[in-house]
Amino acid sequence: MTARRYASVVLVVLLVLSSGGMAYAGGQADVAAIADTDGTTGPVTDELVTQLDDGGEADDVYVDRSGDAVFRYEDDHDVTGVPIAGELGVDAGTGLVHALYTGDLERVTLSDRDVRGNATTWATAESVTSTGAVVVDDPDDVRSLSADLHHVRTAETESSSLDVDATVTNDTQPYETVETEGALETTATTIETEGTMQTTVSNDGNEGSAVLDAQRELTLTETEGTIHLQVSETRTVGEWERERWASESDARASLENQYDEVAIPLGGDASLTLESYAFEDDGSSGTLELAYTVTFEDVREGLADALTRELRDDTDLDEHEARVIADRFVTTSIEEVRVNATQRGLETDLEWDIELYDTGTLRLGLVEIARSSDRVADSWAGRYEEAETALEAEQEAQLRRQTSWNSSVVHDPDTERTSVDTVVESSAENWERYGTARADRGMDPVPETRASLAAAYADGDLETQYNYETETGGAGTAALEQALRFGASDLGPMIDVAIAAIDDEIRVTRIDTTVDDGTVAFESAAALADGTSLESAATRSGETTAIHAVTASDRTDVYVTIEAAFDGGPTADEIRDHPRVGSETTVYEPGEWDRDLPSIDVADVETFLEVTDRTTESSTDSTAVPPVPALVGGVGVVALVVSSLFWLPWRRIPGP
Repeated sequence: MTARRYASVVLVVLLVLSSGGMAYAGGQADVAAIADTDGTTGPVTDELVTQLDDGGEADDVYVDRSGDAVFRYEDDHDVTGVPIAGELGVDAGTGLVHALYTGDLERVTLSDRDVRGNATTWATAESVTSTGAVVVDDPDDVRSLSADLHHVRTAETESSSLDVDATVTNDTQPYETVETEGALETTATTIETEGTMQTTVSNDGNEGSAVLDAQRELTLTETEGTIHLQVSETRTVGEWERERWASESDARASLENQYDEVAIPLGGDASLTLESYAFEDDGSSGTLELAYTVTFEDVREGLADALTRELRDDTDLDEHEARVIADRFVTTSIEEVRVNATQRGLETDLEWDIELYDTGTLRLGLVEIARSSDRVADSWAGRYEEAETALEAEQEAQLRRQTSWNSSVVHDPDTERTSVDTVVESSAENWERYGTARADRGMDPVPETRASLAAAYADGDLETQYNYETETGGAGTAALEQALRFGASDLGPMIDVAIAAIDDEIRVTRIDTTVDDGTVAFESAAALADGTSLESAATRSGETTAIHAVTASDRTDVYVTIEAAFDGGPTADEIRDHPRVGSETTVYEPGEWDRDLPSIDVADVETFLEVTDRTTESSTDSTAVPPVPALVGGVGVVALVVSSLFWLPWRRIPGP
């Protein structure tokens, strides 16, 4: 295995283990199950053994009298991301994993604001807890801010709330005012929403343009796949378009052309019935009143084709995945979509009332994508299969999720400030019945979760704090495995090797991140229930028991420890015969070297993890809170660290 591949393996292993606390709160992953469902238990282990057995030639080898050896691989690389320095290692004998890095933030754009903060995350088999705080000094754009986010989910209830009141500085906005309120209700198979919105367009850039008053009411319904659109409108007509509406026949032709341009590209037909027509011309302007119905037939397949193209071109979905979503979308039944819009100069009032049915097919479309996508690990796809059962439970329990909102955005061009006032509330009806229906189907209880985020502007600083806790274990690796697969498909085989090598239960993971004085410090560790083998099997060249990587600037040294690489007291010729030792390898025979090689400081790591006895759990209580809020409220801390960590593998490893 080349030095680059060793770097790949160790970096992926460390990222997977030390970031275990970032797993989705859906539950702890069974790594053995991952290997089994992927069909990789045997093949991946074989590949790992083969690669270690046939390993590449090291730059140096240090051999002791017992025959154990440490092979050093030097890797020079370009620094294209955040410059970092530090160490990471995994030790099979102690079952510990540890990473400690610092990075210089001078090359990261933070709007020239000083950022300081910290975040701590704990993950065990039983829970994930995390807490953090970030302070941004004197942000230029913020004049006032108060924001509170709360989420509670227990066996009896689920609810969320968001309250934001802020004033920011900006010189232009497309709208002077935006005000909206409404409600959304969803069930397993329906979506219903109603609401209003009032907007006032900014005068900037609108001087001299024609602004026409208009009032339109549109109602969309569906009968056995045929879509009916009813329209009633009254509007002023500009001089440039008067000929198109001057007579009833002109109006009919204009409308038919308009809707044919919609139906024909979709492979369907549009038939128009003009129910009423009136046009008044006072010489300077005209007033048009229309009422008509348009019937669209055979457009669903064309809609699916068009939506597939849009999803394929504008998202990360491939052709098959885009087709699945598009097909599911167009099978949604339209009970009624009603929209009423009134425009008076630069002001517009919008009112809507929408009812859609059979929307559960969209969620099941995600299941189908997970099952068939080669970018989604089988273990992850298996989680999506739970969606079908959960959907059935929601239907039986008649679970209803309700969300309401009230928001206003006001821009004052004189002071160049924009004020935002938003309140959002959500809750679930029949939540306890839903839990019972899940249990009846053999599903795990929905984990109890509590989260809060608070942000405030005070004394020139923007302060953000978050807390999160969930009962569900978060020390598994499936979430990060999935992120790695999407983020670096070139490392697929190396990810398989790393995941398959971690076949012991992770007892506890801790992640600490600190940003201060232009630097970011990241420390993470994990303790396995028992020591883990990096190979799952011994090879003729011994068993790899530890891997360490030391990075400084544009160089990383990777140290691979192999026990019993040689018989006791090996000769120079015996060492030279090892497959990892080449003509350019510097050999340090027993007694010829005296240096400290990198290793995990067991006492320090166990203190960091608060693990004093490897047969007991972490001594932390579970009152702290996972990284989803960290990504919201602790962007200055967590996003930078995650970005710098993900930069590690692909900045210097071209792929296997």
